[in-house]
Amino acid sequence: MEILLDKSINWLNANPNLSGWAQALGAIVAVLIAIWVPAFQRWQQLKDSRRIEIESDLVCASGVFLLMSDAESWLQGHQVTAEMQRADSRRDVVFHDLMDRIKLWEQREKDGNRVICLYTARHALLRTQTRLEYRFLQSKGMAPKELDFLATDIQQLKCEKDIARWLLDAAQLQKDWQFKNLRQWRTFRLRRINLLQTSAEVFIKRLSIQAKAPSQAVSL
Repeated sequence: MEILLDKSINWLNANPNLSGWAQALGAIVAVLIAIWVPAFQRWQQLKDSRRIEIESDLVCASGVFLLMSDAESWLQGHQVTAEMQRADSRRDVVFHDLMDRIKLWEQREKDGNRVICLYTARHALLRTQTRLEYRFLQSKGMAPKELDFLATDIQQLKCEKDIARWLLDAAQLQKDWQFKNLRQWRTFRLRRINLLQTSAEVFIKRLSIQAKAPSQAVSL
């Protein structure tokens, strides 16, 4: 390497007319490097920020979906124990844990559809817990009208859980595409088409359920 460098210097010294061109070329290269290095660093920062954003979105989507599943299980459990005395069927510890988790995700969540999922879960849990806490009915089971409202809440929650599942799949697909885990464009396109078809089904179902849902203000 040193021999090659010495030969280059000797050749430039032997050709003084070329030294100016070499200096100009070196200056141009230096300017290009000075422009490229900050641009590359900025691009790398944007790429890292995008990676963090996508991973954070996937974590939120996973957390909301798991929460919706647990909330649905809690409501279905009260369908099973509807004939028991309310004082015996109540699961206050689980209820407060679910409400704490909803509050946590509400503070972190930025996606509008997942916020709606959390809102639906919160109100379904609160309505059911309010009925279970009726002071003068602790020795009785749930009334038929209350069971109808509970069934409606479960139906709405299932719909929102399907939407949460779709949002989770979309977040996972975005991560796979961003991090080049999908080796073939055909695979990505098929998964994207399936997501679009599912989205049409679940969001139409949400609108249908919301239109048919009876008012529960009297029950509270």
